[in-house]
Amino acid sequence: MKTYEAVFILDPKKVEDGGEAFAKAASELVEALGGKVQRCVSLGRRQFARPIGKHKAGIYWDLAADLSAESVAAIKDR
Repeated sequence: MKTYEAVFILDPKKVEDGGEAFAKAASELVEALGGKVQRCVSLGRRQFARPIGKHKAGIYWDLAADLSAESVAAIKDR
């Protein structure tokens, strides 16, 4: 297994709990695929340097997990 890291940016207007439910679901998905979550940390709300569409800010989450290559492919397919 290799360690993979991903940073997710959530829309603050669509997230009620600061992304806690997203983090829990992502961690459960990794564990269901036989991986182990090393870190799942909220980096907080940050302003973008340039707007992305109509969005000017996002809630950042950092996720690091040990996964097999097959598990990563399964996550990408979802």
